[in-house]
Formats: sequence, C-alpha cells, structure tokens
Amino acid sequence: HDQWLLLLFVLSAGVVFAFSIMTTLSSQYYTDLFGMNAHEIAWVFSWVGLTSIIYQGAITRHLRSLCSHQTLLAISFLLFIISFLWFSLMNREWMVYIWMILMPIAMWTLNPTINSLLTIGREYESGRIMGINMSLAGAANVLGPVLGAMMYAHSIRLPFFFATCVFVVLLWIFMF
Repeated sequence: HDQWLLLLFVLSAGVVFAFSIMTTLSSQYYTDLFGMNAHEIAWVFSWVGLTSIIYQGAITRHLRSLCSHQTLLAISFLLFIISFLWFSLMNREWMVYIWMILMPIAMWTLNPTINSLLTIGREYESGRIMGINMSLAGAANVLGPVLGAMMYAHSIRLPFFFATCVFVVLLWIFMF
C-alpha cells in the first residue's frame, strides 16, 4: 500500500521533471530550429491548449471506461516516449503540428490517472497526499529547467533525448 503510493509519487515527479525540461526550452528550440517568432510560437501553444480541451472533453472519459488505470498509465508513458522522441528528432516545421497532437494526449491521460490512483482508498487523507505530490512536483520543476538548460548549451536536442530517456525509465519502473 505504501510502496504503491511511493511509486506513484516517483512517477508523478518524474513526469513533471521531464516535462519541465520541454516547457522551459521549447520556445528557444522552435526559434533555433525553425526561426519561429513569438507570434508563431504563441500559435503552437494555443493549438496545444485546444488539443487538450478537445481531448479532455471528448475522449478522456471514454478511455477511462474502456481501460484500467494501469493500462492508461502504460499508454500515456508510451505516448510520452513517442512524442518526446518525435520532439527530439523534429527537423521540419510541419513536425511541430504532429507533436502538438501527441503530447497533450499523453499528458491528459497521465495526470488524471495518477491523481485518481493517489487518492483511491485514501479519501480521508487526499489533501495530505495531493499536497505531498504538489511539493514533489515543485522540486521537479526546479531541477528540470536548470538541468535542461545546461544540456541545451551543449546540444539543442540533448535535453529532449534525456527527457525521453526519463520517460523510458519511468515506464520500466512502472512495469516492473
């Protein structure tokens, strides 16, 4: 019971850590790779938001009725691996728009699933559990951007390959 909770905390913090690398550096990455300006980058993030709304409103509830929480976690980690690898390898601007579909699906499958699993059977202590999870996310949001920026200084693709590897390790931890 406590080991399962610890596993969920590790998975959640790991996702935030890897994701924070991408969110911190993606605008610079778009500029360096494709010469995108602030206006174009704003449209990318707007489309990510729109994809998220559509996915959350139309698809998420159906997936939860078809799949177990564990299956949804595995699927979301696989989608993160695919989307972050895609992000790492992008060499044409049109590839950004494919990524804009994959990544929000991964994120909005994973977050509600982990939050549900953290509190199932622990409703009386859900506030404490969610507080611990948010504190760990805060720490991950400190470490990810700093480490990502240090890697970016060496190679613009390195932080995203690293984040992909983090998702592979998280999937492995979850599966075994």
